[in-house]
Amino acid sequence: MRRLKRHLFPGVLIAMIALVPVACRRHHAPRGDADDPNKPAMMLDMADSRASMQLVHGFYQLEAGAWRWTGKNFGVSLRVPPNAATNGARVMMKVVVTQAQLDKLKSLTLSARVNGVDLAPETYDHAGQFLYQRDIAATALPQDMATVEFTLDKVAAPASPDIRETGIVVLNVGFMAK
Repeated sequence: MRRLKRHLFPGVLIAMIALVPVACRRHHAPRGDADDPNKPAMMLDMADSRASMQLVHGFYQLEAGAWRWTGKNFGVSLRVPPNAATNGARVMMKVVVTQAQLDKLKSLTLSARVNGVDLAPETYDHAGQFLYQRDIAATALPQDMATVEFTLDKVAAPASPDIRETGIVVLNVGFMAK
């Protein structure tokens, strides 16, 4: 019996160690198209390295691994939600307006245009984090991809040593189905 334990125990121990990673592995639901890294995204998180492929213009480099400053005009290309050509969609952008910007500019007005259709502007006159969101008519979203152009009424002039004109800080931007 002692001999059996001596030979059996190491085998059982090795089998248990081999099975631990399998037993502890998380079981994820199958990834849908929304998580397919080869497809353009509906929502761009600036912290995601893939987001830069859909930033058309007007965004500066990623900072602190989480956000980007914009210039006066900036744009993105986004995948349109399913059924948006019938139901429309909502564009959403999480932004930060800094106190330093407001000290220089007093207020900022953000306007947007989706595939050439103007959306209502929004004015920021105090610092903080904001969610710019507007509904988009189905007629503005006839294809699988859409271009969203943003414009600020003014930006801060460059301040040495930074040579950029800066507008707002963007954390994420994208479409949501209605």
